[in-house]
Amino acid sequence: MSKDQLVEEIKKMRAAIREHRDSTGQQLCWHHPKLWGLLPEKTDPKISVPEWPEFMKGCVRYRLSLDEQPNGQQLSKTMNRNPKTIALEFNDSINNRNIEMLSTLMTDDHTFIDTAENHVIGKQNCVAAWNKFFEAFPDYKNIFATVSSNGNNVTMEGHSTCSDNRLEGNAIWTAKIEDDKLSEWRVYEDTYDNRTKLKLKNYVL
Repeated sequence: MSKDQLVEEIKKMRAAIREHRDSTGQQLCWHHPKLWGLLPEKTDPKISVPEWPEFMKGCVRYRLSLDEQPNGQQLSKTMNRNPKTIALEFNDSINNRNIEMLSTLMTDDHTFIDTAENHVIGKQNCVAAWNKFFEAFPDYKNIFATVSSNGNNVTMEGHSTCSDNRLEGNAIWTAKIEDDKLSEWRVYEDTYDNRTKLKLKNYVL
């Protein structure tokens, strides 16, 4: 390239980098083929992403890293996030025993309901209950096979794993989202009656 052509290429790349830098909200999560297209070699990038649990760990780590940086981020007061993403982050926090993130994702009047329909009401009470649960069952995890949403209500189907057999097996979870936080997290036994109640396909995973 001539000097003038090189200068023009540099200007284009600077403009693209600034556009990427100044992105906000969910735009920061997208891949940017327009930016890659400014490179002299023309390739078709093969996008590969991990499975949902590992993918969400990376998203949560990235979001937490912004809180650790001075002036690293500005919280949006108007943008509503995808309810499924919020529910998956909540579950990822359960699987990683991240009580701080669980608390952050709860509304003040958050309610937890277990399969026996026992209720724990209020963020402080729920945080205390999760702390005790994590101490008693440190290897407990939820693994989802499907995640669906209807407005701000999210439904997840899958199974739990734990060295304590009482906590292993198929289950259904529901989450209610309000202002990008969970107002309710509920666990159901995976039965035909519950599937009918939740309007799910009438079979047990």
